[in-house]
Amino acid sequence: MAEPTAAKKTASSRAKAEPDHASLAAALVAFMLEKPRVGKTQTATIPGRDGRQGYSYKYADLADVDDAATPVLAKHGLAFIAVPRRTENGSYELVGTLVHTSGETMEGPLPLQGRTAQELGSSITYMRRYLLGSMTGIVTDEDDDGSRAQAAKEQTQPAGPPVDQTPPGIPVHVQMVYDILGALTPDQKGKLAVWWDQQKDQGHLPPRENMAAISPDQAALVEDTVVALVESTQEAARQAAEEAQGPQ
Repeated sequence: MAEPTAAKKTASSRAKAEPDHASLAAALVAFMLEKPRVGKTQTATIPGRDGRQGYSYKYADLADVDDAATPVLAKHGLAFIAVPRRTENGSYELVGTLVHTSGETMEGPLPLQGRTAQELGSSITYMRRYLLGSMTGIVTDEDDDGSRAQAAKEQTQPAGPPVDQTPPGIPVHVQMVYDILGALTPDQKGKLAVWWDQQKDQGHLPPRENMAAISPDQAALVEDTVVALVESTQEAARQAAEEAQGPQ
């Protein structure tokens, strides 16, 4: 009988080494024990306006998270896909799905922001990274959410829609919301206002006229959305610049 080739031996040994989990839950438990930790290698900057300083923070981009997660997911019979779809109110959301070889699936949606193809494309990239991380439990180095809020508090002056002055004596998480909104451009503020009103209609946020009533969890939602908006704006600008330069 002919000896198997080296490639066949390698494929065979790899197949035997891969666990055969009976369910998505079992596969996820196994994945959690081996999930990679991803370093934050990218930098995003929120510029200041009207004499105020902006602030920057480190993050892991989609390529970093995807490269780290995919081999371990596949080892346990899992795959992650993300597909945009239109919602009942006419907006768009990105639906992330974990698929297991048993046929079981798990879904999770996140809203998309943007009106142009570039803005939507950037938002899809950002939300895909968030969905992949949240649905698999993957974390990134340097948990700097707190430092982002502190940097915003120290480096910017209170301002933002819909009021120009921060009410005195407000909680730290409310102060943080005023500060990060104050660093946005007028166009970004307009986009955020549309999103905010949608969230208010769904019962997730108080009216913009009553931002002081926002809870800590709601403040975290606003901060994450502002980060996504800024990253989308920066990515759209980068793509536009590359298109303007043309082929090298």
